Amino acid sequence: MTVNPGFYGSKFLPETLCKISEVRKIKPDLDIEVDGGVTPDTIKSINDAGANMLVSGSYILKSNSVKESIDKLKDIL
Repeated sequence: MTVNPGFYGSKFLPETLCKISEVRKIKPDLDIEVDGGVTPDTIKSINDAGANMLVSGSYILKSNSVKESIDKLKDIL
């Protein structure tokens, strides 16, 4: 979790990026999934830190177009 759990749409916690990077160094072949705060503003840094599975809930579901939101996240990566 990259947010404080329990609150839909919680703010991304940037300090979790260091934890993702450390896990990636220890386990280079491990799938690392991030859930929480995945938006166009955070997705690149999460991916760069080493996460390779991303969950974006509130950003997509609160948008006017699910397809456009997903496409935007894909384009950033």
